[in-house]
Amino acid sequence: MRLQQTIISIVILAVAWNSACGQSSVSICGRVIDCTTARPIAGAIVEIGDATSEIVADINGSFSVHGLKPGDCIIRFQAPAYHTQSDTVLVLSDDMAEEYVFCLNPLLYTADPQHVRGSAEPEGLRVTVIDHSSPEFQSSESLAQLLDQIPEIMVNYTGSKLGEATVSVKGGRAKEVLVLVNGVSINSPITGVADINSIAMSSVSRVEFHEGGVSPQFGSGAVGGVLNIITNSHRGISTLDAGGTTGQYHSSLWNGGANLHMNERSSFSGSYSGYAAANDFMYDDPKLGVVRRANADIRRAIGSLHGTYSLDNGRSFRLAYHRLDQNNGLPGFIYALSTHARKNETRDILSAEFSNPNSLFSYMLRYSYRSNNQTFQDTANFFEMNAAYFDKLHQVSVDGNLDLPQQTRIDVSGTIAREKFSMDNLLSEKAFFDDVTEDRASIAVSLSANRIIAQGRPDVSVDMLVRLRGDYSSLFRPIHSPSIQIGTSFRRWVDIRGDLSYSKSYRAPLYSSLFWNDGFAAVGNPNLRPERIEESSAGAGFAFPILGELRFEGRYSHTSYRDLIQWQKTIADRFSPANLDGAVLFTKSLGVRWSLPLLNLHVEYSNLDQISRDRSWERTHHNKQLIFRPRYLQHLNVRYSSSHLDLSYRLRSVSKRYYRAENTKWLDGFTVANLSIAIMNEIKWFRLRLEYELGNMNNEEYMLTDRYPLPGQTWSLTARVTVPLRSNQREVER
Repeated sequence: MRLQQTIISIVILAVAWNSACGQSSVSICGRVIDCTTARPIAGAIVEIGDATSEIVADINGSFSVHGLKPGDCIIRFQAPAYHTQSDTVLVLSDDMAEEYVFCLNPLLYTADPQHVRGSAEPEGLRVTVIDHSSPEFQSSESLAQLLDQIPEIMVNYTGSKLGEATVSVKGGRAKEVLVLVNGVSINSPITGVADINSIAMSSVSRVEFHEGGVSPQFGSGAVGGVLNIITNSHRGISTLDAGGTTGQYHSSLWNGGANLHMNERSSFSGSYSGYAAANDFMYDDPKLGVVRRANADIRRAIGSLHGTYSLDNGRSFRLAYHRLDQNNGLPGFIYALSTHARKNETRDILSAEFSNPNSLFSYMLRYSYRSNNQTFQDTANFFEMNAAYFDKLHQVSVDGNLDLPQQTRIDVSGTIAREKFSMDNLLSEKAFFDDVTEDRASIAVSLSANRIIAQGRPDVSVDMLVRLRGDYSSLFRPIHSPSIQIGTSFRRWVDIRGDLSYSKSYRAPLYSSLFWNDGFAAVGNPNLRPERIEESSAGAGFAFPILGELRFEGRYSHTSYRDLIQWQKTIADRFSPANLDGAVLFTKSLGVRWSLPLLNLHVEYSNLDQISRDRSWERTHHNKQLIFRPRYLQHLNVRYSSSHLDLSYRLRSVSKRYYRAENTKWLDGFTVANLSIAIMNEIKWFRLRLEYELGNMNNEEYMLTDRYPLPGQTWSLTARVTVPLRSNQREVER
């Protein structure tokens, strides 16, 4: 009996061994995409188990691996600007028909206007990421042109499309948007706005836009949103490129850059951009008729250097330097009456960082230095405004995240900084303020839990993000910024996602003194920094295989301001501080994205309707300081893109906007349409791109703010040459 059992066992083992030997290896194919945008990640490095070799994903993010043993397969993914991620897949058959989809979370830098830092915090539910693989990126000659294609963003040009440019979100104010370069704020400490054209497009590698609900994460200077520009880093391919643009208003733009993949560990990139205009845009308000700003010439030079050295296990060390030199006539309604007001600006940003993207515990150490010198000159002395502003910032930050089981992560970040700023009156020996020093410290802790579909099979996922932050400042009161975001999605033949978010932020405004030539001084909140921000939103999105993406969203926001400085017409009462609750908005939005890959056609449409609370009856009404946002915004973008031709049509419609005390005056609505045509061709060893753009096709006169008209119909012609250089790595198409 025992002999029979032994024989049967041997036979069973032999059959099992023969079956295993008959299928000694299996294969797997997959695709790597961005979790926030679902775009493919070209050039992602795929490592299988303990193998020493690696595989590089193609332009579509696809890869295939052969010769694997059946069973659990550990796959590790690495990509620049993304978290290193490991997944375990059970592979039992050699069926290549099933494609696994792997989502990588982007390594996002975060910051706020007072506590700038680099971070790897999990992002919220409304993040737009544009990189080199997107057609919008490849067709943009300047950063302003790229951002103008995002539906929620409005680019406000000071003159022609190549002059100074600021951004606003959904018709708000430019000072409500925080603009960062690798996590370092470039917003002016005086005006609160940032010139996005001060960043060379050839140095940009990635653009991240965080829309709304980010005040607890970024501070009260980010009511409208946060725009973070990530400059060039290691991409595994060497290129040289140069280009130029010419257009109306006697303007010209030229830029160039080099991305050099030195060896397996080091890379270097540099860029230079220049702009000049003899008369950027002649100020001529049709409603005033006599006011003309004739000092609109501008000269600007931008340089950037970046170096990356990679160590073992994904660790890297990075240095970056950015410099801006600019001389231009002052824009805006304040200086419209003075034809001689000018501004000279020099800005330097130096940063060094060390990152260790470990699969379990990742951290980043960063040191940043920023120097900003500005000189304002009014030779006619119309406003008695001749001043020099100096600002220096030293900052050290550390950010870490711990990956726990069940897709749970804890993020901790801390920052210490010292900033010194002063402002001198060039007409007298008296300083507006002298050597004001602020010491800062901050700490933020967040917990995120989610279920991400790694294999692309039907599943239900739930995401939750809870964040708490505290800050210390020698000039501010303590800050308490809690927020919570919850989302869920169901994916089968249609992707359905719903989300809820709530955030609340407290901050005391910066108290500063303003001195005039007559010795008058006032203390208050000149930059309109909110003291309290509260936002909540609910949304649902649907993604259909053929019909495209559809999303509905409703949002409530409430912003409270404290000690506003109100400008009065009488000399006796120039300033009148006021406490008020403003910018109460109920917003509903609709967004549609549709793509037809077979025809290379992409259509994007968005509609925004927002209702502002009428506060004109209150004594502490906003007066001229807080401008009502437009009632509705509509955006349409139709693009046809192929290997040799790129056609784009963009249409934006904005309703009228009320402002002033009793809402008796408003800015007219406008509809602006832009058309661009580009041809691309690869000739032997270089790639050539020629583009013609016609802006404001209807030649419509419109104003974004009071006494700030935009030019009529404009045109520009752009040429760009790119030379790809061979490297030791497998070349990856951008």
